[in-house]
Amino acid sequence: MTRVAIIGAGTAGLSCCRKLLELLDEPDSSEIDKIVIYEARDRFGGRIHSASLDPSATAVDLGPNWLHGDSSANSAQRFYHAPEVTLHDVGDRNVIIAPDGRVLGPREQVEVEGYMWEYVDRAIAYSAAHCAEIPASASLVDFVKQELEREEGESEDKERMEKKRERVLSAIEMFGFYIGEAAARQSLKYACLEEMAPGDTMYVASGYGGILRAMAEPVLAAAAAANKKVEVRLCAPVVAVESEIEKQKSKVVTRDGGQEWFEKVVVAVPLGVLKAEGIRFAPELPAEVRRAVRDVGYGRLEKVYMKFSRAFWGTNDQFEFLSPRYAQDTNDQHWPMTAISLAQLPGRHGQAALLWYTYGEISERVVRELESSKSDDEAIAAATAFFAPYYSRIPGFDAAVDERPEKVVWTRWSEDEYAGYGSYTNAMVGLEEGREKLGVLRTGMGGRGVYFAGEHCADELQIGTVGGAVMAGEQAAERCLSGRGGD
Repeated sequence: MTRVAIIGAGTAGLSCCRKLLELLDEPDSSEIDKIVIYEARDRFGGRIHSASLDPSATAVDLGPNWLHGDSSANSAQRFYHAPEVTLHDVGDRNVIIAPDGRVLGPREQVEVEGYMWEYVDRAIAYSAAHCAEIPASASLVDFVKQELEREEGESEDKERMEKKRERVLSAIEMFGFYIGEAAARQSLKYACLEEMAPGDTMYVASGYGGILRAMAEPVLAAAAAANKKVEVRLCAPVVAVESEIEKQKSKVVTRDGGQEWFEKVVVAVPLGVLKAEGIRFAPELPAEVRRAVRDVGYGRLEKVYMKFSRAFWGTNDQFEFLSPRYAQDTNDQHWPMTAISLAQLPGRHGQAALLWYTYGEISERVVRELESSKSDDEAIAAATAFFAPYYSRIPGFDAAVDERPEKVVWTRWSEDEYAGYGSYTNAMVGLEEGREKLGVLRTGMGGRGVYFAGEHCADELQIGTVGGAVMAGEQAAERCLSGRGGD
């Protein structure tokens, strides 16, 4: 008889348990006596979580907002099409603000929008073709600069190329929102890991609540069943996994001193938790696992929702603020800003709100300012001080009525112990043997019956996504059962 511990009840942990239950229904399955899920929080979902911005509208997501790749290549696709889930194709009515605060005209905007993806796609293609020979010190921005230098050498119109260079480099900074760090820190060698699963990218208008319920339903049903094959323990942070390798057993130790032995352990926590050594392993992790945990990147993406009395921006969908030079007091490094309108979401999901994405150092600065607020009014004042230089430049803004939002909700993942003080996996400058290190995390430690699960253990098309966490959880379940998936 086998007992399995799953550490973490986020997407990967739930997927692991769900897959184990499916495999146990097969005639030739190995017998599992018990599955125990340990969750540090008082809820399921991990980084899938929501908060109310407007009582009359749908709760807003503090974790993921998007479906990345609506195709069979996305391991979570079926959950996005659950009956209570509404997807929305965000439109292309975008506004781009130049570094000097000027709103770009339609022709300029199309040009800038094309630049980012043109040069990112070039970098990804170059990375895929030349990964082995690219030095680890090279960044995606280095590649873009080299491409521009090559084009400048071939062009006779120096004035036009100088203007293009400025716009391309401003546009490429926006890629930071996809990796959770500055674009200049994105590894060129492993830019190929940023390629997404094929299919449409859709905004989850109804919020991830319905997706989470669909993921958790079989697990909750099994936990409520008479045979009690599944047990869920909330508010039970695990601090150690102590393995007796010869006996093929591991002891799971919780913060309150609880201890229990298992034949298999799936560590389904964020990569950042492993980086912060939030769980102690005995014997210590093998050297190759420690190197993988240390070297694979982990981003810092934060979100700020601001509800206004009206959607003064009209039917515009998205707003990009390129390398702003007009907010020196709060953004002296000129980090770009981006916001999504929630006003165009269908039905009751729509509300007069802007969703701001921040990342890297500037996200930590924003969170610190908001977290220091002692009241809702102070939080609104802090958010206004930081974001007003941007939203006040959106066409339709009227300072008499739109100066201050009515409510502000923000994330704090960079300060969250159980999120590993960050958001999701990326590949930063300096990463060597990236594919091999991700493979080490994916494989786990079959010799001691300990496996990892999470978006950092997914295949290359799903790293950093909910689909990746689903895939990794399912693969860890297969590895738990003897003769399945390999070690």
